[in-house]
Amino acid sequence: MLNRPMVPSFLQKLDNWLLRHHPTIWQTRVHLALWYILLTGIVLSLLCLVSFNDARRDTEIGGWITFTVLISILGLVIWLIYLLRFNVFKRFGQWKPLDALISFVLYLVIATALVFLNFIPPLVQSFRANQQYSNSEIIKDINEINTTACLLEYDILPLNWTPDTCQLVSKTTITVERETDRPLQQVSNPYTLVDTMELNRRLQINDSVVKLRDDLYVFYSCPDYQFISFFRYSWGSPDLILSSAEIYRKYLKTKPDINRNQLMERMNDLKEKWAVFDNRYVSYSENDYIINSDTYINRIQKKYDLRRVDNGIDSVLDKKFRFEWEEGFLWRFLIYPALFIALLLFVFRNSTVRTFFLTLLTIVLLMIFTGLVMIGITNPEETTFLGVLIFYYVLFGGIGLSITSSGKRSAIQGIGLNLFFLMTPFVPLILTAYYTQSRKWVYDDFSYQWPGGLSETELMQIAEITGLVFLLLMLQLLFRKLYRKWYALPEN
Repeated sequence: MLNRPMVPSFLQKLDNWLLRHHPTIWQTRVHLALWYILLTGIVLSLLCLVSFNDARRDTEIGGWITFTVLISILGLVIWLIYLLRFNVFKRFGQWKPLDALISFVLYLVIATALVFLNFIPPLVQSFRANQQYSNSEIIKDINEINTTACLLEYDILPLNWTPDTCQLVSKTTITVERETDRPLQQVSNPYTLVDTMELNRRLQINDSVVKLRDDLYVFYSCPDYQFISFFRYSWGSPDLILSSAEIYRKYLKTKPDINRNQLMERMNDLKEKWAVFDNRYVSYSENDYIINSDTYINRIQKKYDLRRVDNGIDSVLDKKFRFEWEEGFLWRFLIYPALFIALLLFVFRNSTVRTFFLTLLTIVLLMIFTGLVMIGITNPEETTFLGVLIFYYVLFGGIGLSITSSGKRSAIQGIGLNLFFLMTPFVPLILTAYYTQSRKWVYDDFSYQWPGGLSETELMQIAEITGLVFLLLMLQLLFRKLYRKWYALPEN
C-alpha cells in the first residue's frame, strides 16, 4: 500500500479496498481527488478570509479568479495523469452493467469540485460582507444619510414638483386614488399623449397625480433627494429605502427645526463608517465639477464626501448579493464547465484516441460549415439554427445506432456515436428553445401562455434538468452498450 502525502490512514485503507473490490471506482481516484481538492479549498478559504478583511473596499477579484483557474487546471492535469494510467473498459476487465453510469457520475463530481475552487474567493467575499454588515443596518444608514443631508441643506433643495400633463387617447376610464402633495400650480403644455398601458405604467411609478377629467391627468415628479444611489432591485425589500417623495412628505413638507451640530456629528460618524479612502476611487473629477458645479446634488455630495460613502455601500451590496442574480445565471458557470469536462473525458475513455481527436476536428468543421450556411440564408431565424441542431442529432443518432448491425469498427461510426452522446444532454433544451421561439413568431405580442402557467425562463430551467436526467438514462440504457459493442468490433 502506497504512503501518499497528507492522506489519512482510513483513505489509504479505502484505496486498497477499492482496488481489490471495485476497480471501476478505484480507477477514477475519486476518494483521493476529492480529499486533495478539499485541502486546497480549505487553504484558499483561509487565505481569502485574511485578505478580504474590509467589505467596503473594491478588492480585485479578477486576480484571485485567475489564480484559482490555474490551480484548477493544475489539479485537472494531475488527476488525468493518474486516471489515464489504467482503464478497466479498454482492457476488457470486469465491467458491470452500472459501471459506465458510475464512472460518468464520478467524473462529473470531480470536475464540479475542481470548478468549484474558482467560486471560493467570491463566496468568501460574500460571507465577509454579510458577516460585517446586516441588511437592516444598510437600509437604516442609507435612509439616515439621505435624510440628514436633506435636513442640513434644506435651504438649497428644490421643493417644487415637476408637472407632466398627459392626455389619454383611448376611451378607458381609470379611477385615481392618489392626489398631489403640492398645490396644483401649473399644467404643462403641450400635453403628452398616452395610451391605457402607458397611463397605467405612469400611475405605478410617478410620485403623485391629479385627475382633471377622464382623459386628462397631471403627474408630478418629486426632485431627487437620494444622494446615496441604490441599484439592487433584486433585494428582497427595496421598498424599505425611502424614496424622494417619502423623504419630502416626512421631513421636507414644512421647514424642519434641526439641531445642526448634532446632525453634523451624526453625518461625520456615518461618513467615517462607510467612506472608502482609497486612491483607486476618484470621487470628484475636475471636469465633473466644472460642468455641473452648480447642481444641488453635486454640491451636497461634494460637501459631505457622499460619493466615497456611496462607493463603500455599493461595494458591500455588490458582495452581499453577488450570488442572488435571477435565473441561476452564476451557478451555470459551475455546472456547464463541469459537464463539458465529464462528457469529453467519458468519450476519451470509451473510444480510441484517434477517434476522439477526429471527433473534436469534426465539431470544429461542423461549426464552420453551419456558420457559413446561416450566413448564406436570407433573414435567418433562431428556429432555423435550432432546426439544424435537431437534424444533426438525428443524423448522429442514426450513425451511432448503425453500430448494432456492423461487423467492423468504423471511425465514422465512432465519431457519430461520440457526437450523438455529446449532444444528448442538450436535446431537451434545444427542443424547448425551438418551441418557445416558434410560438413567439406566431404570437407577435409575446402574450402566449406557456404550459402550466410557467415562464419561458422556468421552461428552460426544467429543460436543463431534464437534459441531465435524459443523459443518465440514455447512458445506462443505450450508450454503454453501443460503446462496448463498437470498441469490441475488429478494426478495418
